Amino acid sequence: NEPAPPAEAAENKPSQPTVEPHTPEPHAPKEAPLAATPLPGRLCPRETSGVLIVDGGYNSKPRAVRAALSAAREVAERRGARLVIALGDMLELGAVSLAEHREMLAAADRSGADALILVGSELASAVAALAEPLQTPLRLFADSAAAGAAVAGLVQAGDLWLVKGS
Repeated sequence: NEPAPPAEAAENKPSQPTVEPHTPEPHAPKEAPLAATPLPGRLCPRETSGVLIVDGGYNSKPRAVRAALSAAREVAERRGARLVIALGDMLELGAVSLAEHREMLAAADRSGADALILVGSELASAVAALAEPLQTPLRLFADSAAAGAAVAGLVQAGDLWLVKGS
């Protein structure tokens, strides 16, 4: 312990702010569980009977479909899972509908999916307009009820099933 300086010496020195030493706060674990709850229909994952279902059924626009296909492919690869993709018509596209549905089919075909389940008249028109058939096996259905009835025979435990449509 040093003796305190004389009072006159302290008065001649400029005052300096006092800095308290920082005591770090305890940190959360590096792999803390995510506190957010996914919104239904917005790439919300759920597992049923060993099948990881990624529900993207809230809305389907071209950019959202491309993002969903990319995300599903990445997750399927990491899990070593077969990828089954169910796509429904993208609604409200107007004059660009056929072109956008054809591009969606091409993107789905490039995704490396093991099977495509296509639902709706817009997708049926796009399939009919293809110059060459897709490489990915596909099944085309008029509506989601018919597709739903057929899915049980297509999807198996260990698969990742992306559902994307309007």
